[in-house]
Amino acid sequence: MIRSKAGRSRFGRQLVPRVSSTVSSTLPQNSWSVSKSGDIFDRLEEYWYSGRTGFIPPRTQGASEAEIQAFEQTHALKLPADLRGYFLRFNGIDEGPDIFCFWPIAKLATVQTPAFNSLKATVNLREANRYFVFADYLIESHYYAIYLGDNPLFQNRVILPDFPDQPIIAPSFSSFLELYLLDDPRLFGNG
Repeated sequence: MIRSKAGRSRFGRQLVPRVSSTVSSTLPQNSWSVSKSGDIFDRLEEYWYSGRTGFIPPRTQGASEAEIQAFEQTHALKLPADLRGYFLRFNGIDEGPDIFCFWPIAKLATVQTPAFNSLKATVNLREANRYFVFADYLIESHYYAIYLGDNPLFQNRVILPDFPDQPIIAPSFSSFLELYLLDDPRLFGNG
């Protein structure tokens, strides 16, 4: 899949960053303005579709409850509330204004799926069959996976499965979205 639109990507056109009053002064200076709304999905929708970045992706329709239940039954799991809410509202985006692709629920696959044979780092990943890839950056240069198994030590954490030590990016999907909206360097294994 070829995606050519530029946004705030480190490899595309750089936009002038703005720090809103809701962003802590301890965050990196390249943080982007985020809506004053406390709802992460409202903020995500504003970021993707307001046009402030100079690129507005096509809107996607949310997944149906039936699609989500089918995914849960197929994989014998229960989606966390934040990830379920995300799929109901957005169900992915082919390319955001920053060369991130958030996958629709129908595309989610474990890191052990043959499509990810190149992820050699996952050989030593405990419970790799419970980590589901849900997004990529820069046309699959980096993948992001969330643990959807039963082990409370790993519950809902988001990792970079293609890195040798699979660094933990965020403790939950919502936390990952917070980092994403702030263009935090931890998204790229720098943290």
